[in-house]
Amino acid sequence: MRLANYQWFAALALVASLGCDDGASSDVDAVVFDRNVPDAAADARIVDASPVDAAPDAERDAGEVIEGTLEIDPATVILRVGEGPPPVAQFSLRRTFADGTARAIDDAAWRVEPATMGEMNASGLFSSSGRAGEATVWARVGDDEAMAAVTVEQFDDVLLPDSPPDAPDRFAEATPRDGCGPTMLYPKPLTVIPRNMVGLSFMWERGGFDAFEVTIQGGALRVRWYTGGDLVTPEGDPWTRLLAAAVGRNLEVTISGLRGDERCDALPLNVVVDQAPLQGAVYYWSTGDAGIMRLPAGDLAAEPFLTPATAPEIGCPACHALSRDGNHIAFTRTTFPPFGDLAISPIGTPRNLNYDPMGIAGYFPSFSPDAERIAGGNAGNISIRDTTTGMLLEDLPMPMGSVANSPDWSWQGTRMVAAVGPANVNILPDVGMNLSSIYQWVDQGENAGGWAMPEVIAQTPEGTTYDRPSFAPTGQFVAFERKGGDMGDGMGDASAALMIIHEDGQISDLVRANQGQRLGNSWPKWAPASNQGRLWMAFSSLRDYGHQLGNEPVGEDSRPQIWVTGIDPNAAPGTDPSSPAFWLPGQSLGSGNHIPYWAAYEKE
Repeated sequence: MRLANYQWFAALALVASLGCDDGASSDVDAVVFDRNVPDAAADARIVDASPVDAAPDAERDAGEVIEGTLEIDPATVILRVGEGPPPVAQFSLRRTFADGTARAIDDAAWRVEPATMGEMNASGLFSSSGRAGEATVWARVGDDEAMAAVTVEQFDDVLLPDSPPDAPDRFAEATPRDGCGPTMLYPKPLTVIPRNMVGLSFMWERGGFDAFEVTIQGGALRVRWYTGGDLVTPEGDPWTRLLAAAVGRNLEVTISGLRGDERCDALPLNVVVDQAPLQGAVYYWSTGDAGIMRLPAGDLAAEPFLTPATAPEIGCPACHALSRDGNHIAFTRTTFPPFGDLAISPIGTPRNLNYDPMGIAGYFPSFSPDAERIAGGNAGNISIRDTTTGMLLEDLPMPMGSVANSPDWSWQGTRMVAAVGPANVNILPDVGMNLSSIYQWVDQGENAGGWAMPEVIAQTPEGTTYDRPSFAPTGQFVAFERKGGDMGDGMGDASAALMIIHEDGQISDLVRANQGQRLGNSWPKWAPASNQGRLWMAFSSLRDYGHQLGNEPVGEDSRPQIWVTGIDPNAAPGTDPSSPAFWLPGQSLGSGNHIPYWAAYEKE
């Protein structure tokens, strides 16, 4: 659903003062003037900083060295333009000394840049022109200058096409009633989203209401959407500004329903906005498209990458992997069963294969960080091949009587993990593993003998299977899926649940990401790290997506979808570092979507 029928102008809040980062406005330094919020302060037209205690004092003679720091108070001001005259803000100037004392200054030259944003008078009063945007207030005393940031925001309520045209007035005049608000379906409370999130829908049960008001508060910024339906997908400048205002804290979302002349407000839902953005692209296997789709971060529609429509000569390209740099893709190219031969091609020309893959085995592969080698399952072995020629270079050492599959090469290149299980149970290990545990190999270097014998890092309990391990880009976590046992039976079915191995070896369930049991949470894959905030991990799940896709209870007609959870890299060892997951916008709801391999990608 797209937003419509609004005129909206806004500006991103500046950093509060020198030393602030990530573009987030500061609750401490920022003074906010909001003419749209019914508050006693809204009747005043001036935002006035607290006065300096010290008595005003004249500056020293020109040319004399002046100690101390020249400061404007407040350092950051956010003004909102609504009904009524344009707002104003009062600034004061002081000089602060190393001993903590301050001296007010009442004789300075004030100016604002750009001048189109408003005017400054001799006493430091800024009068907004009513234009939305960002400005810098300057105060000069001799050769010394100080600066402050001003942001002027302007926006209207957003009326969606299905909203009654008088909805804002009806909600404002309605009688409030407690305990009867709409029931939220999606997202879950405290879902963590990236700061560049697009396509996030809010869904609720209609419950017999005539119209709905969706109020989203981010920091000091508030925007309201009106609809007659049961879904709102914020977009455009209002959503961008809300995300920027809420980075590192919460968006507060309140759904209100209108029934006659009664207004029912639901309890606020908090969504956490993390400073880490989504980057790169997700390449996933689509049953509906019979091939591999690509979904760049920020796009709202996946694009066919290797499907019968884009590469008709390649039969069923599946079980794929991407190089860490996003420049190469590996996949098996024939129909099931068997899975087929391992092909590798450049990402820009995926139909131009590096070599003739006939007879080359490498199931569920993983590239080395430099993309010069690739590891894959090969009749129970983990074989390493040259990505240019397909030539077999070596097989990893294996425990006696064991077979392995689903390797994952660490982003640092010195470790590899895979599912290892008993050979007498796994007759077709290339198809999938049963009763397997997670083992790790360490590359000791050529002079020390190369890959050492593996060690178990997650021993599966009796009757269960640990499978599909995946290294976090930082190397501190290994995510994997657990199947069978008290969770159910089968391989790749509803019994799958996500688990994680911490850097110190402790293992924990990803309870928040899993959401519940028998939801088929599988195929964990990590996004490239942004070196800020959380790590993003995609996975396939059979859960419901609000009221847009009903999968539960899971059955033959359930369609897996790609979901994303935020993993806290600073979580205490052994605790659940995940968060409630969000549905990855842009994928097809009509297809089963699997193996969300993430890689670097910049769309042209």
